[in-house]
Amino acid sequence: MKSKERKKGLTDLFWSLMESMKFAVLLLIILTIVSLVGVLLPQFLPNGFTGSLPELYLSKYGSVVGGIFVFLGLDHVFTVWWYYLFLMLLCLNITVCSVKRLRMIVSMVRKVNFLDGEEKYRKQSNNRIIKLELPVEQAIGSVGEIFERSGYKVSYSHTENQNNHLLYARRGALSHFGPFFTHISMVIIIIGAAIAYMLSFEHFQWLAPGEVIEIPNLSYIASPAYQLEVMADRLAGAFGIQRTSSPLMIADRVVRKSDWRRLP
Repeated sequence: MKSKERKKGLTDLFWSLMESMKFAVLLLIILTIVSLVGVLLPQFLPNGFTGSLPELYLSKYGSVVGGIFVFLGLDHVFTVWWYYLFLMLLCLNITVCSVKRLRMIVSMVRKVNFLDGEEKYRKQSNNRIIKLELPVEQAIGSVGEIFERSGYKVSYSHTENQNNHLLYARRGALSHFGPFFTHISMVIIIIGAAIAYMLSFEHFQWLAPGEVIEIPNLSYIASPAYQLEVMADRLAGAFGIQRTSSPLMIADRVVRKSDWRRLP
């Protein structure tokens, strides 16, 4: 019984964090700091260094500080598993918060807020009274037409008193969806950047002035089998999972690491 209550409590705590905008701000701060660290610390081997990145950190920052950097994965911070974890939590947090507030936005857009009393109208920061020498029905119809020609959506409401008619006009109601689409676009950008990294192809080639090379046949990159293999390899590497490479990936590594001047 206690284990079930504890599990339920952890689940509730997790979803309460996912529904918190403060937690989203905290994740953004953490990712910003970590990304800044990744920019300042070397993520690639400099020219002339024959060892590995961990050896570079140990020789440059000492056995204690360098060892901590290597243990935390700061030598490959943009591909370490906990960096992906923070990104996934941020995407989930933004999505949950946005979907939770979507219902409120929809109700706000659909709501017609009639001011059914002169006192309520007077409390508005911008109010004005205009007297028209017209019948009530004709006056409210003329005012409604003016608003409609200006792009407003007009709603009418009749009170019990036949001489009192309420009119509500507004435009730009869809602007309330702006924050929702902005937050969802952040999630799309993050997911798109992660997929682009996982499926990217890079090759560095030294060339002498005037030297020409023929790029090898890379048509296999467009195949779904290759794309899935690359994504699986990148994810396995990020989370420290040992995975047996397929013949396609082995041949791909040969192409990437080869000197294209010497390829047939």
